[in-house]
Amino acid sequence: MPLFGGDISDYVFFTIHKTQSLLFLLITSVGWIGNGLIIYATIKRKNLHNPCNILIAIQACSDIIIQMSHPIYVYFAWNEIMVSFSTCYYINFIFISCCDFSTLIVLFISLDRLVAAKQPAFYNTLNPVYYVVGVVSLCLTYCGIFKYLLYTSLTEEKTMCLIAESMTGSMTFVWFAASAFINLTVIAIYSVIARSFKASGSEYQKINKSLKTMITVHIFGWFLTMTGCMFSLWAAPTHRVFTAMEAIGGTGANLNIAAPFFIYYFRSTLYGEAFRKIFKQMGFKVSSKMPPTTTQVTAMH
Repeated sequence: MPLFGGDISDYVFFTIHKTQSLLFLLITSVGWIGNGLIIYATIKRKNLHNPCNILIAIQACSDIIIQMSHPIYVYFAWNEIMVSFSTCYYINFIFISCCDFSTLIVLFISLDRLVAAKQPAFYNTLNPVYYVVGVVSLCLTYCGIFKYLLYTSLTEEKTMCLIAESMTGSMTFVWFAASAFINLTVIAIYSVIARSFKASGSEYQKINKSLKTMITVHIFGWFLTMTGCMFSLWAAPTHRVFTAMEAIGGTGANLNIAAPFFIYYFRSTLYGEAFRKIFKQMGFKVSSKMPPTTTQVTAMH
């Protein structure tokens, strides 16, 4: 039963979506540049050609594709166009697939760092090619399963076509719940790694700080977005109100997508050095001071 009563007017409905779509587009511009630099640095720097960094670059590519959905959202919001859930599903098919892909690959990246920290001997025996291909294959399988499940939920009811409106009915709750659970697991894994470094002495305190940064960003990013949308499904009196709440909640997820570059730049010696060299090649003056951490910084979504 909805927690709040009443609907919102067309004016309020479209104003919220117009405002949020422009905000998403602004964050997207930052995310594209930052994630593009992560991909470029990974390609250019040989010391970033290890499995974990390759997975990070693949995640960055997937995140870029996710945010390609926002210009379409801007078009629908500003022209006040509503489309069916079925149409929205096909419009966002690639984008929602990448959303599922990124959600799961960040879990594997956190597991990668946990295994590397806890079982370094075993980790070094893994075949890099098979390892990366295996992780990507599992993520694609997860995407395929959810694409089928979302397809079974589609109706011809009209909605505002933002990326998370590519489903309806009970599958909406299932999708948000699965994503929230995966992101909670990521937070838990990073917390375990952070505690391990804390127990290792002062030498690892800089790594611990970077992990805490990732945990904080993840909590206020994807996790709160997904759990907030689950709450909105119950609290919103109408689907129109839900989509407005959903759009506002999506701000955290988009900030999360744009955050990795800044975390790596300021918290990772390895990435910080790579980014500085890229900036110098582009003619920008950058400080030669290295970021306050080591090369063992992990990734986040």
